[in-house]
Amino acid sequence: MVTKNPLKMYVLGFIIAMFLNMNSTCKKDDNPVEPAEVTPPANETTEMTNLSDSLISAFKSIDKTRILNCVSDECKATLQEELNNTTADIAAFGSALEKRTLIYTSELYAEYEVEVNGQKYNVAYANCGDSKWKVVRF
Repeated sequence: MVTKNPLKMYVLGFIIAMFLNMNSTCKKDDNPVEPAEVTPPANETTEMTNLSDSLISAFKSIDKTRILNCVSDECKATLQEELNNTTADIAAFGSALEKRTLIYTSELYAEYEVEVNGQKYNVAYANCGDSKWKVVRF
């Protein structure tokens, strides 16, 4: 009587199970690697537009106090230092905000793209939970 090597049978069984698994789970229609469809962003809310208008007015008038009033507490320290170091591009940033492009928005977060002197920047707004929007990132 001829006995079969159990290691060979184990490897053969593993290979068969692997091929069966690949044939039953890897379908082109169900490919997790493909990106999901991107939905275009919704429109600005009135509160977001009001914040943008306040920012534009504050930047164009180079009123640092009004600019900081539109910014979240977490962002104020960093921005205040930047505002003290440069005043040349502040008014230009206000003009750039007028031509902002909405990239993403949800109930609590919105992100815009602005272009200043040929350089693109992202500006993020957040709803602080009380329907008051503030800038959280420049």
